[in-house]
Amino acid sequence: LTKCQHTVTIIFVDHASGLDYVHLQESTSAIDTIVAKEAFQRFASRHNVKLKHYHCDHGIFASKKFHAAIKDANQTMTFCAVNAHHQNGKAENRIKIITEGARTALLHASHRWPTAVNAALWPAALKNYVNLRNCRPTKYIPQQRVGKHIIRAQYHSSPLSKLSGTEVEPNLDHFHPSGSPVYVLTNSL
Repeated sequence: LTKCQHTVTIIFVDHASGLDYVHLQESTSAIDTIVAKEAFQRFASRHNVKLKHYHCDHGIFASKKFHAAIKDANQTMTFCAVNAHHQNGKAENRIKIITEGARTALLHASHRWPTAVNAALWPAALKNYVNLRNCRPTKYIPQQRVGKHIIRAQYHSSPLSKLSGTEVEPNLDHFHPSGSPVYVLTNSL
């Protein structure tokens, strides 16, 4: 397992909630792509969401095995035209945002701790950035005055809460920058 390397990333974007799901793969095979699709479906079903449709680029998504997996799951699929990535602009933009955010986090961590942080941590930085992005509130309500009372400014409605249909927001204090050192303390110390 220590010699396995992730060389491919599939990013699923839920257009309704703005949620991103990243799945790391070792190859671009149809089997690995179907495993990624099934992992995203399990993630969505844990939040009581049933996936019905995929809008994809061509390539491995046009394979017979992937078509069969879509059909077996009672789902539908459409494709962008060849060399027309702008038809899937939301996903293409999200890929740019995620890679730039993860790269920035990894470069920052490498600058702060150069002996421990290197490019091998790219998958962890990518997953960490997507996790933070999914939990970060996106809606801002400015401070309001109601009579003599002041209602403080609030942030709420993260992509994860939109997907799950809940208003419970995660505690952002529990998140740490990618590449942060972690120490395990034992009772004897």
